[in-house]
Amino acid sequence: MPRNNSVISIKELRAPVDKKIVFNFHCYEPLIFTHQAAYWVDGMTDDFRISYPKDLGEYYKVALNTIGAFYADLTKGYDGVMCDKEFFKRYFKEAVDVAEKYDVPLYCGEYGVIDRAATDGVLNWFKDINAAFNEYGIHRAAWSYKQMDFGITDDHYKDIYDELIKFL
Repeated sequence: MPRNNSVISIKELRAPVDKKIVFNFHCYEPLIFTHQAAYWVDGMTDDFRISYPKDLGEYYKVALNTIGAFYADLTKGYDGVMCDKEFFKRYFKEAVDVAEKYDVPLYCGEYGVIDRAATDGVLNWFKDINAAFNEYGIHRAAWSYKQMDFGITDDHYKDIYDELIKFL
């Protein structure tokens, strides 16, 4: 099953044969929040909106009924678990352990929230995920700097920009 460069695939990587290797992943969990109203996600409608944070079981049920099992499965089995900093810490832990085992830096090459999400949820999401990144020393690059539906410097985020950059 393809996992879109998910952090849960890091455990399947072999020990690197070169000291210049970095273990890379992308993180858009929960996708039902970060990609709300995304025209390229099958089953997603232009008017779909969902807040953050929520119980992961809720995200799973909504995702299952809108965009399907493939995207919902990454949050399956988390009923009663809030999507917050602690969730991201648990979600990244296995990859952190593998990276430490092989003495390889861990890098999140993409993460972010679509510009259709409510800005209060965007701030909460960036605060939580970046707290986990900071705790584990995971380097990262937000997707994207400008345009492409995720631009953190675009008009959608202008009212929260000063607050948002504190979490990057």
